[in-house]
Amino acid sequence: MNTILILHGWGGSPKSWLKVREILENQGYKVFTPGFPGFGITPEPVQPWSVDDYVNWVKEYTDDLRARGEFQEPFFLLGQSFGGRVAVKFASRYHQKLKGLILVDAAGVDRDKTLGLNQKIILGLMRLKHFVT
Repeated sequence: MNTILILHGWGGSPKSWLKVREILENQGYKVFTPGFPGFGITPEPVQPWSVDDYVNWVKEYTDDLRARGEFQEPFFLLGQSFGGRVAVKFASRYHQKLKGLILVDAAGVDRDKTLGLNQKIILGLMRLKHFVT
């Protein structure tokens, strides 16, 4: 079974990805949509975090799940907006953990402003399906 970790954007939450999660799970993927610390689901960090702190948090999150047997590597990493920025940095450090990287309106990445967010998600999922099958 292929595993996908989805990182939401700034001001977003795992709820933003419920429909996408449902679609992917119905196609047989194991999907994880954690909430970043300080984004409404979990308490805020004591001090402001850098992108590196969020990357470290993602690594600890996936390592903990893997240690409990709930998470498989290598996995697909999907990041949207700020989650995309974290995903790019995670991929640069831990590329051996990934099967693929999917970016949706990633912060810090030049993007085509002519496409809407939903179109980009659909295009990303189509690309994902192409690479997985």
